[in-house]
Amino acid sequence: MDHEDRLSEIEKLLPKADRAAEKERAARALEETAMAKVLERLIETILPDFDRLADVVLLRRDEFTSEAQPSLSTFAREDYPEPGILLFEDETEGGTGTPHRLHLGGSQIHLLRDGRLLLLWRSGFREVTKRRGSRPDQHEVWAMTPQEISPLEAVQHAVFIEAILETVKESLLTAIVLSEDAARESEQRTARLMKLLDLVH
Repeated sequence: MDHEDRLSEIEKLLPKADRAAEKERAARALEETAMAKVLERLIETILPDFDRLADVVLLRRDEFTSEAQPSLSTFAREDYPEPGILLFEDETEGGTGTPHRLHLGGSQIHLLRDGRLLLLWRSGFREVTKRRGSRPDQHEVWAMTPQEISPLEAVQHAVFIEAILETVKESLLTAIVLSEDAARESEQRTARLMKLLDLVH
């Protein structure tokens, strides 16, 4: 096969490749629309239990830890004005070109009390400073940049609705365990109190 034949084949394949790409884009758009509807239904389902599932949303964290000199350790944070239910989280770490220093990235999606969705982009660093003859110091600093997004933008960011559903499921399982533990501890305290009342009488 000479060069002209190969070129001719490529020219014939290009329209087919364009049609395949267009079909892929259309299929993905339909999938994203369906995922957005699932997310909207999820929001309607969990909003009544907002207080049970919601937690503080961190905007900024600055922590310096020194095991060699604990008095030097510091911690500071800033919270978003509203609590939220975590729907999605992706944390990343990467090299910076500087030894013992990592770039911290990633993102989170939170559901706010009124049904709004908040996307947070994380950016910061973690740096380890080695001390001769002692454990290293560690400094971690990062901040979140928030923006409100639509359900469609949320699923486009998460890529797969399953990631969001799994995150909410894990939050529910944790809430169940915490409630069961609290109930068991309360029952034990009540039993001790009733025994004390019996002794008094």
